[in-house]
Amino acid sequence: MDKKQFKDLYRESIKIETVYCCICGKPILKIDDLTIEHKQPLSRGGANDESNWGCAHAKCNHKKGSLTMDEYRLWLELERKRHGVKQK
Repeated sequence: MDKKQFKDLYRESIKIETVYCCICGKPILKIDDLTIEHKQPLSRGGANDESNWGCAHAKCNHKKGSLTMDEYRLWLELERKRHGVKQK
């Protein structure tokens, strides 16, 4: 399966079931907000195949950038502390 087929599959899934963002965990409600996320960034040695793809909100995917998931979670934690936001 290539990346376009993967995305098309999840676009169809959104019409019949809830698809969740692999970054924030919230549902992706709009088809146009669905992006394919490389969980391990290509620039960091990640594979460009379905074993490394996940669905994500465009905004989440953009914020994560080329960070690994662990780095992104650490960055979020530091940002919350910096802004005085307590985690639930």
